[in-house]
Amino acid sequence: MKKINFLILLLLLINHISSLSAQFTTTQKDKVLQLLKYPSAKYDLAISFQASYYYLDNTKDSLDNLSSTELLKKITNTPKDAPIYAKLALQKYKENSNDEQGKEYFIKTIDAYQTQINNEPDNIIPIEKLIDFTNEVRNGEILKKAIDYALQIFPNKISILLYAANFHLNYDRDFQKVQNYIDICFQIEPYNLSAIVLQLSVNQMLTLQSMQSPQKVIFDISIADKFLKEKPNEIVAQHLYHYAQISNIYITTFSALLSDTSIKNMENPFDFIKLDKKQIKIIKEAENFLLKNSKNNTKYKGLMLQNLGFIAAFEKKYSKAVQLYNQYFEETKDISGLESCILLCYLQKDFKKAVLYAEKRLQQQKDLKTSAILVRLYKEVNQNQNIKKTIESIDKMNDNAEKIKTETLAVYHLFNKNTEKAMNYINELVDNQEGRITELQMIAFVLADNTEEVKQKIQKMIAQNPKDEKIIKIKKILNF
Repeated sequence: MKKINFLILLLLLINHISSLSAQFTTTQKDKVLQLLKYPSAKYDLAISFQASYYYLDNTKDSLDNLSSTELLKKITNTPKDAPIYAKLALQKYKENSNDEQGKEYFIKTIDAYQTQINNEPDNIIPIEKLIDFTNEVRNGEILKKAIDYALQIFPNKISILLYAANFHLNYDRDFQKVQNYIDICFQIEPYNLSAIVLQLSVNQMLTLQSMQSPQKVIFDISIADKFLKEKPNEIVAQHLYHYAQISNIYITTFSALLSDTSIKNMENPFDFIKLDKKQIKIIKEAENFLLKNSKNNTKYKGLMLQNLGFIAAFEKKYSKAVQLYNQYFEETKDISGLESCILLCYLQKDFKKAVLYAEKRLQQQKDLKTSAILVRLYKEVNQNQNIKKTIESIDKMNDNAEKIKTETLAVYHLFNKNTEKAMNYINELVDNQEGRITELQMIAFVLADNTEEVKQKIQKMIAQNPKDEKIIKIKKILNF
C-alpha cells in the first residue's frame, strides 16, 4: 500500500514538474498571435450643419498659407502681432502639442490679445479672437476666463452668449446652462441661425443620452420646422430642415438596431438599417435638394457635399459616399471628411484605400488616434516596415489619447515577441480595460511559456464571457 502511494506521489510530482517546464510550440504561439489585433480608434461618420458655412467671408486671411519663416518676418513687436503669434502657435500645436516653441507662441498670443483688450475695452473683436484661439488649442481654463470676462462687458451680444453655451456643452455638459444661454439668444433674436443649430445639437445629444428605451426615442426637430415656416424661400432654412429630417431618421433607425437582439455582429450599422416608405421619400427629397444646390460654387457647397456623403452611406452606396466625403474635404479642408473616408473604407474592408486616406489625414495634422489606426491598417495590408516607422512616431507623441498609445505599443511588442516590454505597457493600462488587459497578459504568458498563468487567464476570460469566440479558439490552439 505504501509502495502504491509512493508511486502516485511520484507521478503527481513528475506531472507537476512537466507542467511547469512545458513549452508552447512556435506554431501555437504564432496561431495565437494571428488572433491578436491592434486597438481600434473610433471615428464617426460626419453629418453636421454649421451656421458658419452660410456666413463665410470669401476673402482670405492674409496670413493663411504663410510658412513660419514668412510669419516671423511680419512681427512688429506690438499687440497687433496677436494673430501672427496665434498662427505660429497653431502650426506648432498641430505638429506637437508639447512643443516648447509652440508654448512660447501661445503665451505671446494670449499676452498680445490681453493688451488689445485692456487698451480697447469696448472693442469686441480682440476678445472674440482670443476666445476662438483658446478654443482651437483646447485650453479650457483660459477659454472660460475669456468668456466670463466677455459676458460682463457684452452681456447681450449673441456671439458671446453662444460662446458660453458651446463652452458648457463641450467642457462640462451642463445642459441647463447651455439652454439658459440659448433662451437668452432667442429673446434677443428669435430666429438666429447659430442659436437654432445649437438648439438642434442639444436636442440631439439629449436624445442620444435617453436611448434606454430605444423604441420610444424622439428627437425634437420642431425648431427646424418653425424656421422653415418663417423663411420658406431661403436656402438655409430648407437645408436645415432636410438636415434635421435625415438626422432624425438616422437616430430613430439606429436606436431600433440597438434593441434588435437578433443582430450579433453590427460592425457596419448601415448594412442593417431598414427604412419604411415614408423615410425613403424623406431621404430622396433631401438628396434631390442637396444635389440641385451643391452644383453651384457657393460658400455652403462643401456642407451639402458632406450631407450627401452621409445619405449615400445610408443608401448603402459606399463608394459614392467615400467620393463625396473626399470632395467635402477638398472643398473645405475639414479633416472629418477624410476620417469619414477612412471609416467607410475600413467597414468595407478596403484596407488599401483606407491606408491612403489615413496617410492623407496625417499629412494635414499629426495625431495619435490616426497614427494608431494607420498601424492597424498597415497590419491588414502587411506593410510591416511602415508599422515600425509609425510606432516610432507614436512613441514620441503626447496627447489626450494616451490609452490608445499604450495599448498600441503593448500589442506591437507582443507581435515582436518582446514580452518584457509588452508587459511594461500592459501594466500601464487602466483598470476599466480589465477584459483587454487580461487578454494581452494571457498572450504575453503564452509567449513566455507560463502555462499556469495562461490557464488562469483563460478561465477568467471564459467566466466573464463564455461565448467569446476568440478565447474559445485560443483554448483549442493551446490544447486546454
